[in-house]
Amino acid sequence: MHSTTATDSELSSLVMAGEVVLVDFSAPSRCAPCRQMLPVVARTATKLGNRCKVVMMDTDETSTHQSLGIRSIPTLVLVCKGQVVWKHEGLISEAALVKAVSEFC
Repeated sequence: MHSTTATDSELSSLVMAGEVVLVDFSAPSRCAPCRQMLPVVARTATKLGNRCKVVMMDTDETSTHQSLGIRSIPTLVLVCKGQVVWKHEGLISEAALVKAVSEFC
């Protein structure tokens, strides 16, 4: 599976359906670390396959990050059964990201 961009309502639908979702909250148009994470998240999505959905939420165009208290970007959040089970702020290596997410899906 590849990562895709999601709207607030699309993410809400995935969460309400009980999907395991890795969300990359970022603003790639203005944030260099966010742009650095794009290929890491894309490769992670490929490695995870169908075990979880991987979506990118542009914090300049969506508001879900506000309800989750996210104040810095990039921030990665893993949601399982409607609950945030893992959160990471800042850069993370592909290996560390795959390992962390694999513990839950």
